[in-house]
Parts: sequence; C-alpha cells; structure tokens
Amino acid sequence: STLVPSTFMHLRHCLLGYLMFIGVSSFLVLRNSFAFSHSSKSLSTMSAAVKTLTTGAIKDNKVMVFSKSYCPYCAKTKATLDGMGIKYGLFELDKMPEGGEVQDFLLELTKQRTVPNVFVNGKHIGGNDATQAAIKDGSFQKALNA
Repeated sequence: STLVPSTFMHLRHCLLGYLMFIGVSSFLVLRNSFAFSHSSKSLSTMSAAVKTLTTGAIKDNKVMVFSKSYCPYCAKTKATLDGMGIKYGLFELDKMPEGGEVQDFLLELTKQRTVPNVFVNGKHIGGNDATQAAIKDGSFQKALNA
C-alpha cells in the first residue's frame, strides 16, 4: 500500500516538472519573440512622444545619463559624476513605463543599446568605460565646457 502513494507522488512530480518545463520554454519563446519584435522597431514607428522626451532630455541637460537602477556600470558612472560635483539629468529606464521605447530610440540614435548611455552638451559619449576614459583624458570636461 505504501508503493502506490509514493509511485503516484513520483509521477505527479515528474508531470509537474514536465509541465513547468513546457511552460517556461513557451514563455521564453514568447518573450524572445516579443523582445525581437519590440527591439526591431524603426525610428519612424516609435512614438513621437518618446522621441521628443528623449531628445528634449539630451538637449535640456548639459549632462544626460540614461541608466537602469540595478546596473553596476550605471552606478559607477553616477558615482563618478557625483564625486566630481557634476549635475546631470537622469532617466532610470527600468522605472519608466516608456523606458523600453526610450532604450530602442537610443539604439537607433547612437547604435548603443547598453546602459549607461551618456551625453554631454548633446554629444554622445558612450557607456561607463567611454565616460571614464573621457574624464581621464579631459575630453569629457572639454565637451562640458563647450
């Protein structure tokens, strides 16, 4: 009598594991399909509001940082700018409803999808490594004072 319940439990766990595997696989396929179609938006199909929001932020801030709150490279860039006393505009893309669209627009604009994505006086600097290098070689300050 103890064999039947344990066999049943084993089969149940196997079935649940299989269903979870199928569910996760289906989710990953759907997610990847969505990510591909979402990230393949062209500049012309993105909303005018997102373009205006993004270009306005770049234009209205001497230094503009597009970031994600959990990104360690973004944290390093922000800490460096804070340490230098540089004021900057900041969009935390993961905290914005339109953050994905802003990131897609930045990809079209700069050919860079990663964050941080840093601009100085409207000029694209790049990510953390490029920003740190520009600070080190003086080109960041030169662009800031232009």
